[in-house]
Amino acid sequence: MKRKTKVASLADQIIAYEDGELDDGRTVALFQRLVDTGLAWQLQGHYGRTALAYLNAGLVHPAEAADVLMMGTAPVAKEGES
Repeated sequence: MKRKTKVASLADQIIAYEDGELDDGRTVALFQRLVDTGLAWQLQGHYGRTALAYLNAGLVHPAEAADVLMMGTAPVAKEGES
């Protein structure tokens, strides 16, 4: 018999984060998912600032550019950037 596992939706994870219910490992995993989807840069500022802090600390890794572009959420380069 296959064991069913419940995978929380991203919205459920964000709510749990905001309610202080995530441990450190689950928080880092959430922010990795937010970076991977590009949502870290679209949600309220706290999420982007926290994602950036985790990136700088090496706790999360940059998203693959192709993955983000396919989701249509890639940050737009400023003029003169490539």
